[in-house]
Amino acid sequence: MAGALTFAEAAVAEPVSKVTYPVPVDAGRIDDTPYRFTGVVVSELGRGSGFCAWNPKTFFSAAHVVYDGEWTAPPLWYGAVNSDTLDPEDKVQSRGYFRWNAYAELADLNGAEHPRTFGKDVILAYALTDLAGGDSADLDLQGFQHLKVPNPVMITGYPAEIPYTGATNTYFMHQTGPVTTSFKGDRTRYVGTTLISTGPGNSGGPVWSQFDGGPWKAAGVLVAGLAGETGVYALSPDVNSLIRVASPVVGDVPGKPISVSGVGASSFVYSMTKPKQIPDGVPQWTNFRFSVSKFATEAKVSKVRFSLDIDTSHRGDLAVWLQGPGGAMAQLALEEGGSEQDFVLTDEDLSSYFSGISANGQWTLRVQDRLKGDIATVNRIVLEIGCD
Repeated sequence: MAGALTFAEAAVAEPVSKVTYPVPVDAGRIDDTPYRFTGVVVSELGRGSGFCAWNPKTFFSAAHVVYDGEWTAPPLWYGAVNSDTLDPEDKVQSRGYFRWNAYAELADLNGAEHPRTFGKDVILAYALTDLAGGDSADLDLQGFQHLKVPNPVMITGYPAEIPYTGATNTYFMHQTGPVTTSFKGDRTRYVGTTLISTGPGNSGGPVWSQFDGGPWKAAGVLVAGLAGETGVYALSPDVNSLIRVASPVVGDVPGKPISVSGVGASSFVYSMTKPKQIPDGVPQWTNFRFSVSKFATEAKVSKVRFSLDIDTSHRGDLAVWLQGPGGAMAQLALEEGGSEQDFVLTDEDLSSYFSGISANGQWTLRVQDRLKGDIATVNRIVLEIGCD
């Protein structure tokens, strides 16, 4: 009888689900690698996930987190969260992002959930501060190949809804896997697999791959998911194009923007770091010109940030203006400050002076030293223009 009872109990036991779905990451592991590279990404459209990779000041996410018929403003980053709510003290405002121009065209033509659209569904965003404790995740730029063979994979992110356990609206990090599986895909960078589940809010999170027994590397960006199906933008050497255009703005000294065919941006940074003396007491302008042409033809300015460093022993001698295309101008100094030393602006918000004008064209900083007796030297100019 005992044996029969045991058999009967075993016969009615609940079957094990075939689907691997998200489970909470142990709180003690949030700061471990690779979990600590995963963050919450919040845009005007809502919440997603992302991961700090390649550079401590950059993170990857999905393009559809910031695009819904138009590109929205750069999103917020919250790193390694594990709580019911987001702490405003932890937010980092990203300053811009780079994306494939074709994403918007494909989304408008085919819809955001078309496989061809998912094949361009990635952004690389940048900030002015480190995002993950001084380093960043390693990328597997052969992910488009490595994900197609059976290897351990793991997804980390912040799902707002978790299949089988009910809806949530918290910010606890979850992981799907590790599980050994392979993804299938066509000639685009979009690959998918079944029996792995993710939840809304995970979009943009990392798909980690442990190829050939090595360390966990980010091999893809989660872009689609159903109760038992997962879609991934698989990383490839194509991503080097995004990295190349982002490189000038995350260095210690911002450099000249780089153009790469097919890559667009929400903002560009222009800089001058070679010191130049201003004629002393001469009633003429010294002009520093920035030729801007990398935005779409119809792009209008939404943001202007400006930094300036001028050495002088008599600030009251200076007149300083910033002029945009079409003649829009911002007065930065006009014989103010008397005998105070130096004139420094740090990340000054000048958006209200230029909002709505054409971004492309010539931008000019005009400087004049109106009284004799000392030499003024312009050491550094950083002009950031955004067209979100």
